[in-house]
Amino acid sequence: MDRLDEEGITSVVDLAYSDPIKLFLKTNYPWAWVIDVMDQALLINYVGAKIEALRPIGIRGSIEMSVLGEPVQTANIVNLIAISAKRLDITVEETRSLGQTMYADEQVDLIWQLFKPNEPEESPLPYNRPPDRSSRASRLTRASGPTLLPTLVFGQKCTGQVRQASRRWR
Repeated sequence: MDRLDEEGITSVVDLAYSDPIKLFLKTNYPWAWVIDVMDQALLINYVGAKIEALRPIGIRGSIEMSVLGEPVQTANIVNLIAISAKRLDITVEETRSLGQTMYADEQVDLIWQLFKPNEPEESPLPYNRPPDRSSRASRLTRASGPTLLPTLVFGQKCTGQVRQASRRWR
């Protein structure tokens, strides 16, 4: 029996909103894999099959899409919003609003906090300070190295995709 089925995860929605730490501990899938598939599942919940149109421009998951909703928008982010709007076939304002909604989504924020690369020049945040959420774009561009993480396909049963992708990690 598939490990995700055992944990009650039978859809992309279940995967997107499951507890990543419990999922990691109970399934024994690699940490990076758990975070990545949850990140993609979150974006699928927002844009559905249109996720395929975003991948060629570097938006694979909710973390990249939430960058479009950052409070301080650079020229690069404004350009990416315009490109994303065309690919999603919605207005620029709707795309910006989608980015802002994803930026404020607590599950996206949790995935971001668990994903963000370790940066030795930074000291850990004290417990009484809120996490720095305004630097997702800059941190994502500094994250290095290619990834062999799976790509979820909208419309297929979640566990089948996850099962197939997990074989690549074994």
